[in-house]
Amino acid sequence: MSSTGHLLVAQRLLGIAASDAANGYAIAIQAGAILAVLGLYRVRVAGVVTGLLGRNPDGLKLAINIVAAFLPAAVLGALFNKRIEEYLFGVKPVIAAWVVGGIVILALTPWLRRHREGFDLTQLSWRAAVVIGFAQWPRDVAGYQSQPRHHPCWPCRGPFAGGGGGVRIPARRTDTPRPLPPSR
Repeated sequence: MSSTGHLLVAQRLLGIAASDAANGYAIAIQAGAILAVLGLYRVRVAGVVTGLLGRNPDGLKLAINIVAAFLPAAVLGALFNKRIEEYLFGVKPVIAAWVVGGIVILALTPWLRRHREGFDLTQLSWRAAVVIGFAQWPRDVAGYQSQPRHHPCWPCRGPFAGGGGGVRIPARRTDTPRPLPPSR
């Protein structure tokens, strides 16, 4: 689940008013989560960096796909920022997104277990990354971002795992520091 969604719900339920201090706290929490994800995916991050430096074609392709998948959320978020904050940044919409997302995950779990192999992220086209970015946008604005590590869809999380427009497709993972959980 999204740490942003959890922070928002906790803040509202505890009666903490939206303020620069509350936003600063949320930013600090998110920075820690981003650093943890960058550490977990350090091999892929290094591949992207060397790709941007012209030394890794697969890393460059992954960088392009990450940007392509991020653009729909960035554009739609900029266009509808006021409405998103007005209608979706409340306790009820975030909890509703958690419930709907949880039901979808539970409903898709049998299929995901049968089709877990996927393909390498380097096989993904930038057009497919844009489609994935559009498909993720409703989830991102409602604060529902990523599955927990123990869920069968854990390897489906994107190249850097967090929310915010990452590519989420089943992918062969060669840089995972820990083994995947066993299939049931």
